[in-house]
Amino acid sequence: MRLAIVVTVLDVAFGSNWSPDVRAVAGPLRWPLLAGLALLALAYAWSRARVVAGPARVAAYGFGAAFLALALASALWSVEPRLTVARCVAFGTVLAVAAALAAAVSGDRGATGRILLAVLGGAVAVALAGLAVLAVDPGEAVQEATSSTAARFRGIGQNPNTVSMLFAIGMPIATWLLLRERGARRLAAAAVLVLLAGSIVASGSRGALLAGVLAAAVPAAASVRGTRAVLGVATAAALVLTAGLVLAAIPDPNPNYNRSASDSTI
Repeated sequence: MRLAIVVTVLDVAFGSNWSPDVRAVAGPLRWPLLAGLALLALAYAWSRARVVAGPARVAAYGFGAAFLALALASALWSVEPRLTVARCVAFGTVLAVAAALAAAVSGDRGATGRILLAVLGGAVAVALAGLAVLAVDPGEAVQEATSSTAARFRGIGQNPNTVSMLFAIGMPIATWLLLRERGARRLAAAAVLVLLAGSIVASGSRGALLAGVLAAAVPAAASVRGTRAVLGVATAAALVLTAGLVLAAIPDPNPNYNRSASDSTI
C-alpha cells in the first residue's frame, strides 16, 4: 500500500514534467496507477472492516461529493469539456482513495502514521528528483526570468507551482514527525521540512508557501497547551511565512528578456 502511494505520487509528478518525452512515458501510466491505488485502498479498508459512519465523517464525505459534483457541472461551460471531465474523474479517484484510507486507519495511530509517511515519502522523492535535475541540468530545473517574473525553481514540474502544492501537503506531516520523533529521526524530519519549505520558497509559489506554513502550524499548535503557547506557534508561523516571502522576492526579473528573446529568433 505504501509503495503504491509513493510510486503513484512520483508518476503523477513526472506526468506533468517539462519534458514532452517524460510526459509521454509517465502520462499514460497515471490512470492505471490511480485505478490500482484506488482498488488497493478499497481492499485495505474492507480487510480492516472499519466503521465509516459518524456525523463528522458523513459531513466530510458529503462535502467532497458536493465539490466533485460542482466540478463535473463546470464541464457544461468549459472550453475543453472532455479534459474537465477527465480531471474530475482523476480528482474523484483521489478523494475515493483518501476516504478509503481514512476509514481503514481510523482509530489506529500506527497505521495512520504509516500512510502519512508514504505520502511524505512521495513528496520527498519528488523534491530529491528536482534537486538531481538541478545538479545535472540547471537550465531545465529553473524557469528562466522574464521581464515581469524572476527565475523560479520548478524541479521536475512543468511550472514552478506544480510540485510546490505537493510539498505544501508534506510540510505538516514533516512537522508532525519533527515533534514526535527523537534523536536522528528528529534530525531527519527537520531536514525533510527544510527541503520541502526551501523548494517552495525557491519556486516563488506564494500560495503553496502560505498553505504549507498554515498546515504545518496545526500539528505544532496541537502539541502545546495554553493560549500563550498557541499564540507563540502562530507568531512563529507568521515569522516563517514572512521570511519565506522575503526570500522568494529576492530574485529580480530580467529587464533584457524581450531583447534577448528577439535576438534568439534572428
